[in-house]
Amino acid sequence: MQTFLNLSPKQSKDLDKPIFANARQLYKDSNVLVNINASYCRATSLMVLSLEEMIKAVLVKMHSESLQVYKLKDAKQFFYKHKIRHQIAQLMEVGYAFYEAIEEWQKKGKKGPLQKAGKLLQVLLIALGANERVKRLEKFNDYKNNGLYVGYEDRLLEPQKEIGESEFIEVKESWERCKHFYKLLCIIYHPNLENHLSRNRINELHGDLQLFVNEAMSEYSFSVK
Repeated sequence: MQTFLNLSPKQSKDLDKPIFANARQLYKDSNVLVNINASYCRATSLMVLSLEEMIKAVLVKMHSESLQVYKLKDAKQFFYKHKIRHQIAQLMEVGYAFYEAIEEWQKKGKKGPLQKAGKLLQVLLIALGANERVKRLEKFNDYKNNGLYVGYEDRLLEPQKEIGESEFIEVKESWERCKHFYKLLCIIYHPNLENHLSRNRINELHGDLQLFVNEAMSEYSFSVK
């Protein structure tokens, strides 16, 4: 049986789009629960599901552009278990750092190299090892379950008491960051980008992403200590 993981980059072209559309619909449904019922616990669970779909859209998009994300151990597990593990959290956060770097570069009038050295990307990876946002991403699976189910771990765990507005906002912020990274990928691989940037500049952007995924991400162990 064919799955996302064994499709070729060519076969994966544009498959990210329906995944993104589903992520966006889940996002809207989550906000409806908040705006109409103030049901933050269930809204948070839906927002985590939406974030998971957004991450899947990013992974499929990167693979379709021949970036070697499927070689990351946690990426394979994510497709099967839909649980955000450490390496995937790192990928999303450093990806957003890449997005911010491009924005900063554009604000400066598009002059000078964009954090071109691989050493800087590697430093980012090391720094993010203790990043609080990475740690938060890893615990969102607990939010998803706690927002839906009554549990008992030395005490009664009720969704309305365990998950509230702060958890909802926390997941929503991560969703927005992931969406920005996805949009960046769509832009820098868009065929009409040559109308706005030189071919050399586009090649630099693609090269930076290849360095980030194919080399920097594979050089570190991201297991949780």
